[in-house]
Amino acid sequence: MREIQAQNKSVADYKTRKKYVLYVLKRSISDQEWQEFNNLVEKLEQEGQYDADRLTTTLDKKTSKTHDPNVAGYIGITEQDIYTSDYNFLYGWHFYNIGVMSYHRFTAEFNDEQQNRPRLRERFAKQLISSAFHTFDIPRCTSPLCARAYPNDIEEHDRKKLDPCSECRKQLEQKIREYQHD
Repeated sequence: MREIQAQNKSVADYKTRKKYVLYVLKRSISDQEWQEFNNLVEKLEQEGQYDADRLTTTLDKKTSKTHDPNVAGYIGITEQDIYTSDYNFLYGWHFYNIGVMSYHRFTAEFNDEQQNRPRLRERFAKQLISSAFHTFDIPRCTSPLCARAYPNDIEEHDRKKLDPCSECRKQLEQKIREYQHD
């Protein structure tokens, strides 16, 4: 934080987080790759929503160069709202073993609610569980209380349990066994 002159700033501030992420990323990729990524971030910020298809494509390109055979997939996380050509907003999106998720629509500000960090963490965790299962190519669950069920709105999302159902856990255990034998 000292190197980006942000030691007295809160990481809750978007600009500080962005500056930090870009600083770390710049140290780990080429100057050209960093410039391309920075240009994409600036363009996406101007649009107001990030295109989830473009995000998964970019994440796939960046991770394929350094793909670790012990990693089943990657999930990018953003606080910016996301969409695709078929959906005007999404909580998460995936393409094969690459996923992106947004916690924008889970925030108190977006839902005109009182601040509640535990509720935000629980909403985030449910979406992360669902996104992680997609990286293993496990289809969405139809059990409405499973953490992996598709919610139509934030109320349905909040009604879901924090854990995946027993059927989803079985599918994950099977995928992990298959992955370990490859």
